[in-house]
Amino acid sequence: MYLAKRNPALDRYAFVERWRAHGALAMSTPRWKHIRRYAQCDAFREAEAIEGISDEYDGIGIVWPRSMAARQAYRGERDSQALLEQDEFETFDRPVLQSSVLCDERVLLRLSGGRLKLTRVLFADRAADAPPFDEFWSAHAVAILERSDGWGLCGYVQNHPMPPELPGGWGLPAAGIEEMWFRDLAGIRTAQSWLSGGHASFAAGSAWHRALAVVTTETVLYDVS
Repeated sequence: MYLAKRNPALDRYAFVERWRAHGALAMSTPRWKHIRRYAQCDAFREAEAIEGISDEYDGIGIVWPRSMAARQAYRGERDSQALLEQDEFETFDRPVLQSSVLCDERVLLRLSGGRLKLTRVLFADRAADAPPFDEFWSAHAVAILERSDGWGLCGYVQNHPMPPELPGGWGLPAAGIEEMWFRDLAGIRTAQSWLSGGHASFAAGSAWHRALAVVTTETVLYDVS
């Protein structure tokens, strides 16, 4: 997963077109055979009026390898690397590697409808007395699922960062990334108010309560799942 911020030379509309072209270039390379799914999630600007929703990013990219072995094979085939890196330079404000993280995706509520997605990137600037993050996040998930009907929650995924593949850690130093799908903005507004309001599942571990929240729509460009 990576946070996408446009090259400053592009406006918001030109960026979407340029990002799609970048995706088409990536999918045209021989090493794409190692990928099973690819989605570009465009920022939904109408949601930025909701308190706590960031307007800093233009979208979120998600690439699913066919397997961990396929992931390693993909990284090993570097014939198109220079071409893709040059295209990244023309598309984004920084290389994708600097804003990305490889995750273990855990589906807690399977998607059934829902056109808008709230993605929350949680950061690990915890206090010494905060509980372990996995313990906190498990309780957090239970609290969210208990409220799913009232929010109109249509899907919930927790993404757990995996060990870095290169020295120095991931460019996106997330403790976890959660994705929540909703039918409409009203559900997102209600959920975001609860999530940012010091609710019960954060009470014991409020030091974890620093999140970057982005609302997007999702366009799946490739899927052989």
